[in-house]
Amino acid sequence: MIVLLFFIFLQMDTLTKQIYVMGSVADIKIVSSSTQISENFIFKLTEYGHHLEKMISVYDSTSELSRLNRIISQKPIALSPELLNLFVLADSAYTQTDGYFSINILPLLQYYQIYPSFFDLIKHKEIA
Repeated sequence: MIVLLFFIFLQMDTLTKQIYVMGSVADIKIVSSSTQISENFIFKLTEYGHHLEKMISVYDSTSELSRLNRIISQKPIALSPELLNLFVLADSAYTQTDGYFSINILPLLQYYQIYPSFFDLIKHKEIA
């Protein structure tokens, strides 16, 4: 059995790539029996990352999250099932970690006394 597993492992290809997604560089390493399978997986992973970025980016004024942030105080807005699911998962993580995981950044900014002074500083300036 060990010899068979070792032989199978020798037949594996390792593919390492860096992708830029959601404002960050992600290092990906995939071990697979086929380079083509690995490349296809990385392509799909990259596509999904760009899809998420388009949905939740606060830097893209057309993203669903940006639209939600602009409109929510004015009127109810329908969320896509995918964004709603992300909120449900985030809420579950918040509960399971006793609040250590939170998608709400405002309390953190207030705790470190960054808000509102930081936002007053950058309100009319471009950040490079």
